[in-house]
Amino acid sequence: MANDNCLKGMECSCGSTGPFRIVTLCYAIVHDTGIGDTSDHEWGDASGCTCIDCGKSGVVKNFKKKKKK
Repeated sequence: MANDNCLKGMECSCGSTGPFRIVTLCYAIVHDTGIGDTSDHEWGDASGCTCIDCGKSGVVKNFKKKKKK
């Protein structure tokens, strides 16, 4: 199924459209006992990315489908 939200245009070479583990920048409420809420997650084409289904790793740009001309 094609993604149409925050993973729009992403697909692994194994055919998976997600989920993906992506290295993000975010705000977190951090207590001595651990992390509470997180918000405002951001990532870009150079962010680390791993396909959950097959384990392929790279950067987000490598998981974006090529646009047809």
